[in-house]
Amino acid sequence: MKHILNLLCGGLVAGAAWAGPNTIPVYLNYTTVTNVPQIDALAFANYGIFNVYTYGFTYDFMNVDFYTNRGDFYANPGVVFDHVSDSGERRPSQVFVNEQGATVTAEGDYGISLEQGGRPGALQVYADKVVNHGTLEISSEGVMQLEGGEVDLRRGALSVAPILFGTGFQGTTNYWPDEGITDLFWGISEQAPRIRSSQVMVAFPTTSAGYAPPHIVTNLFGGFAFAGQNAFTLNTPKSFAFTNIVDSTNRTYQVVLVANSDPDMNSQVTFFPSYLPTNAFSTATLQLSAELTNNIIGGMDTVTAYLIDRLASDTNYALVTNMLTGDMPYRPASYEFTRNASFEFAFGDPPNFNGSASNVARLIYNPGAAPVTNVITNLIITALPPTTTNYTLQIITNIVRDLGYSHDVVTNLYAGYGARITNSLNAVPAVPGSSPTNAAGKISVVADTLNLERTRVRGEGTVAFSTRHLVSTKLLSVDVPNVLYTVGATNGFLELANLVTPEVRRFAGDMQAWSGLWTNTWNTVVDSITNTTTTNIVNDPTTGPSITVTNDPGTNAITTNTIQVGIHVMLVDGTGMNTHWPGFITGLGATGTNVYVSDTTRVVETLLVQAENLEVGPKGSLLLGVVGGGTFPNTITDWKVEHFPDLLRLTNEGVISVPGQMILGDDRAVPYERVEIRGTNAAMAHRYRVKNLVNSGYIVASPAITVGTNIYFYQPIGPVELTAEAMTFDGGRIDAGGDLAINADSLKLRHSTNITSRNLYLNATGLLADIGGDAEVLLSGQQGVHLLQKPAQGDLLGTTVALTAPRFQLTRSTWAAEDRGPVAAGFKDNVALGRLTIDPSFDTTVELAGVGTQNGLYVDYLELGPAVMNSLEETLVIEPNLTVYFADANMDFNTLTNAFPGRLHWVSEFAGPNSGMSVALPSGETIWVNRPLRESPIIDSDADGTANGFDLFPFSGVTITDFRVENDKLMLTWRAAAGTTYRVESTGSLPADGWEVIREYHHAGDDVAEVSIEDTLPADATQQFYRVSYTP
Repeated sequence: MKHILNLLCGGLVAGAAWAGPNTIPVYLNYTTVTNVPQIDALAFANYGIFNVYTYGFTYDFMNVDFYTNRGDFYANPGVVFDHVSDSGERRPSQVFVNEQGATVTAEGDYGISLEQGGRPGALQVYADKVVNHGTLEISSEGVMQLEGGEVDLRRGALSVAPILFGTGFQGTTNYWPDEGITDLFWGISEQAPRIRSSQVMVAFPTTSAGYAPPHIVTNLFGGFAFAGQNAFTLNTPKSFAFTNIVDSTNRTYQVVLVANSDPDMNSQVTFFPSYLPTNAFSTATLQLSAELTNNIIGGMDTVTAYLIDRLASDTNYALVTNMLTGDMPYRPASYEFTRNASFEFAFGDPPNFNGSASNVARLIYNPGAAPVTNVITNLIITALPPTTTNYTLQIITNIVRDLGYSHDVVTNLYAGYGARITNSLNAVPAVPGSSPTNAAGKISVVADTLNLERTRVRGEGTVAFSTRHLVSTKLLSVDVPNVLYTVGATNGFLELANLVTPEVRRFAGDMQAWSGLWTNTWNTVVDSITNTTTTNIVNDPTTGPSITVTNDPGTNAITTNTIQVGIHVMLVDGTGMNTHWPGFITGLGATGTNVYVSDTTRVVETLLVQAENLEVGPKGSLLLGVVGGGTFPNTITDWKVEHFPDLLRLTNEGVISVPGQMILGDDRAVPYERVEIRGTNAAMAHRYRVKNLVNSGYIVASPAITVGTNIYFYQPIGPVELTAEAMTFDGGRIDAGGDLAINADSLKLRHSTNITSRNLYLNATGLLADIGGDAEVLLSGQQGVHLLQKPAQGDLLGTTVALTAPRFQLTRSTWAAEDRGPVAAGFKDNVALGRLTIDPSFDTTVELAGVGTQNGLYVDYLELGPAVMNSLEETLVIEPNLTVYFADANMDFNTLTNAFPGRLHWVSEFAGPNSGMSVALPSGETIWVNRPLRESPIIDSDADGTANGFDLFPFSGVTITDFRVENDKLMLTWRAAAGTTYRVESTGSLPADGWEVIREYHHAGDDVAEVSIEDTLPADATQQFYRVSYTP
């Protein structure tokens, strides 16, 4: 108490100046008090239990500026903690403190639902400083509002109580639905057409299925009722069976089949005898239950729902009226769907038939069985004193024939029903204009400074946080289906962490049921054959024993047993019910110079990030919208400027997913400055306009799909268009379903895979290059790859361009490089490719063309797939405005060049990373030469008379056959190899300061020949040296 008084002393003195004459300094409670009148004090402190019941009104204080709670505070239907003056003026109080271990609970009007005019539980706190280290809780329909300058919620709890029980009821003519239960469709009548009872449950060797036959139900849509047929199938359902043998000729069989898709959803059925003494059936009650986590208590909540079926045990076959609406929706009187355990369930009998699925199916329809024979042997000994004994051996053979049920097609009464159960008091329809934020059970926190470190929050509707400065969300636990954040950071750095649990456990979803009731006749026939043998033994003391044997052919009796069987079956489809749901941030507003996303953040309806820098960390994910909308008709569809108006730099090391387009800088005047992707960018389509783009991650034209905490991707669907001044692909991948367009001033590639199902376009003006032979770059377009213009510099000698197309397609690829002829110079700064793979499916044609009047395509290695090699000229078309030059290929060169004369050339003088090999010279040095040239069985590069393929040193020095000096002129003769270019150089001294090229000569002949050149010697030279060289 001294602590409280010292804390409040200054405030009490100041507050006394405007307090009323009846205002006391401090109200203290250490005991249990109930219904205390309005408190008029400067300070309020509760150490005990404080209960107030103010039906229809919230509890209020007067003149209180300081609130402290260290006990338990209960208010029905609610309480407001603020400052109210004697004149009725309201303003925030100075301090509100709810200490560790303390609770403040606001519940709605006790026993009066909202629909009946009750007030929802309301807990409102307005103070300059709000501190909650305990628990603040409202009932499931309530509202909690916390507003303050400094709000400290560290280690505290904010809770909306879950709906564990209902307040509804059902009578013989009407009903009041439990909270969170909505009827979807209903029907009860005689089944038409009649059903085949053998199809209601079918057993297979390892599984079984239940089938609810077509039946008429009424659906409510837009306030109007529509009748239609419903039917459903249960795959591998759980079966619960109960049999009742009334007497020798009457019995009842009841079967309940239940299907669930959630392994954490449990099913249990009990059977309670009918209240009608003459009714041999029982009321069947299905319990659906689950254990759900509760982060407020650190334990589990048991949530249940009960479907009670009285179709067989009662005679009320009407529809009962919904008292909440006074009209539709209705409900079959035979069904009751409730959250509360009924008397019938609590005291009902468990299933008493535990047979296999096939045996359960025989209860519903018994097709009969093969005859069964059993033999009974009786030995009867009869003594007839003094000397006679009779031995009678009786053998009875029974042949039992099970004829099964008399009818497969039966006339039955049915009931059909569908319902939805939610974790919220009111279900929000999935229609435009609606939102999960309209759901009941809300928490709102508004603060100038907000600390959520280790705070536990649990809600059923929407929880909203708004603050200028978010201090911390370390170990924040938000177990809420939908949460709103409007947060900022006055110091510039805002971390988005632990904002929502990726998965929340709630008991919700749709279920449907069908019940049928009919009778059948079960017939069995017993054929009894009796044979008797009698042995008579007489012990005559005079004549000795005598034996007489008598055989009785016996009798044959045929007995027919007829049993009336009443059959009741209920099928329940619970596959639409689930206990695992994603946690959503319904709306997010984030303000700060730098925003960092450190874990899963899914934003579905509204988004505004006012930041220059946005980074998604390696464990983070920013998931926008919901694919298909689902229960969010107003879902975010695109990443665009209205969501990120000030963003300049984006770094992604985690996952970013957008259901529609991801537009980075292409929808505004100023492009992004830098985008670096080290994680995954997933969207249906991508359009980027960036000054500097780096991709070492994954760009996929498909939104992400989350299942629990796992993230999956569809097959790529849409296009990808990337535009940047400087673009670097280093270790990344792009998968596009539509066209993939890459536009840049400078494009550098390394260890990069870029694939599209349509066309791939390359458009670089300054530089287009990889790092060389080890680049491991793949560019693949199923409908074509296009170089739109030749950049100033760069080659792709470590890149594979793959042309693959589905069957029956016509694809076209175009290339804008220069045609420099069959020379090595064509492979320098001319976008030369390391590998061109043409591998379409059969019956597909690949066209190659230039973009101008004449272009060249230079390829280090040309690789042709089976379809091309088997049908070269039909599968591959090279247009006249394009010439393809290759250094090596996987097909015979003559075949290739003959098929495309003048449009396909081998360049023997170029040796690239895919076409070259190391060759030793006689000097011991090695040179890198064209592999086909080195291995040629025809070409003799050094003109020594031995073809390269058979020559140990195929590139030894030039053989000089003659040289003469006459009239100050040198005549030099050597043996020239076919298709080889030679260089003649001279110098005046050795070692030479430099060699001067005096002549280049290309021997275009097909054979080795001697060639000569003539050179005039310098006039003042005393000596002159010459050399002849060539490049293999």
